[in-house]
Amino acid sequence: MRPQLLISLLFLTVLPGSAVWAENPVLRGKRILSVSVNETDAVGYDQALSDAQQAGIMAVSLSQNWDDLETAPGVFRPRPNLLKIANRYYVGTGLILSLGINPIDTVNVRLPEDLRGRSWDDPEVIERYKRLLDFALMEVSALELNSLTIGNEIDGVLKSPEEWTAYEKFFKATAEYARRFWPGLRVGTKGMMAGLTGRFAAEFQRINRHADVVMVTYYPLNEDFSVEAPDTVHKAFAELTALYPEKPVYVMEIGYPSGAELGSSQVAQARFISEAFRMWDRYAGRIEYMEFTWMNDQSESQLDVWEEYYGLNQPHFREFLGTLGLRDENGRNKAGYERLLREAEARGWR
Repeated sequence: MRPQLLISLLFLTVLPGSAVWAENPVLRGKRILSVSVNETDAVGYDQALSDAQQAGIMAVSLSQNWDDLETAPGVFRPRPNLLKIANRYYVGTGLILSLGINPIDTVNVRLPEDLRGRSWDDPEVIERYKRLLDFALMEVSALELNSLTIGNEIDGVLKSPEEWTAYEKFFKATAEYARRFWPGLRVGTKGMMAGLTGRFAAEFQRINRHADVVMVTYYPLNEDFSVEAPDTVHKAFAELTALYPEKPVYVMEIGYPSGAELGSSQVAQARFISEAFRMWDRYAGRIEYMEFTWMNDQSESQLDVWEEYYGLNQPHFREFLGTLGLRDENGRNKAGYERLLREAEARGWR
């Protein structure tokens, strides 16, 4: 055991204006730590990834939308082909890949144009997605896959009972197909915490009967995007794990903005990081994967793109997206990133 780790395990350290970190930490065991690595105008991807690996990450994520990959019926010519790029780039890094191939992306349906308007359980929709999986999984065949996500935050689109039933049939068929293609692959579909434990809890429980893991995204926000208290993470995951007492949980996205307009700060963000690690320690045998969102604050040009994509033009929404990074746009560490480094070290990821 390295001296720094031993010190972290034996002593409590207090950071200014925040809670104690590394209080009785649980060593990492088989848990997988990740941070959403992103480049900015000032920080290239190579540097961001190198920094993330030094922080102890074990996995990277890549999400692609269906209509970006299938450029014409039965034709797969994405430009750029990020799957092929990833297949070359990550070989030899020791990192595993969390892959998302999304027919739904939060508030947007990403079916190819000629399939728009069809039911999710339409046989052609299912068969076309299987062909998409043939393409996508072959493109990353040199990499070890951590998981496959079929749909990102699907509760942003699915509303009626008929839609949920149709998507359940779609997911069951395509997940079974993916496992045959890649035996042992963990397959799931992402839901927002509020959907999984609240409004759509019953619908998600039916779909997750066909999943290998429960996939969740979690940002403790009010409806106006102002932040909830950092320690609400404990209640949220107590509810989620109670609903799925026998199924592993993958936290595909977890984050907390630092923006003052949201009632937050760098100190609050750092406290959230500590609370999230403590929660993870409590459910160390249940939560197998956690990815913090994201490495660096986003550029103004990227925020413009997302405002249009999500159809939201609210100052608080932009402030949420713009201050979610654990480092600033220039790659300078916020208090939250410093906290992540210490929490990761205390548990043996560094």
